[in-house]
Amino acid sequence: MRTCKECGEESELSNFPTYTNTNGQKGLRWKCKPCRNKYNYDRKLRTIYNINRATYDAMHEACGGACETCGAEDALVVDHCHDTGKVRGLLCNSCNVALGHVKDSTALLRNLIKYLEQ
Repeated sequence: MRTCKECGEESELSNFPTYTNTNGQKGLRWKCKPCRNKYNYDRKLRTIYNINRATYDAMHEACGGACETCGAEDALVVDHCHDTGKVRGLLCNSCNVALGHVKDSTALLRNLIKYLEQ
């Protein structure tokens, strides 16, 4: 058993990520996997999207916890413009991937809509 330095919960050793240092020695991290995942996602928010957890939480509340395009209440991801880096909002993974596949092209989306309407 080990106590997480972040949340203070005691859990099995298997709930702690492992690491290998530069000397090849293996060890266990001091944050449990859920705390480590939260830390890594918060770091991603800062480094990739230039927002913090409070901004993400405010966006999540503003959209009612649902995808801004289809309304799905799945886990939401940050959608951003790849050209400018500007954060646009929160989408479900499916909608975010769909935008990526059409390369954010409104012309291509219009053509796809015309195609579907035929």
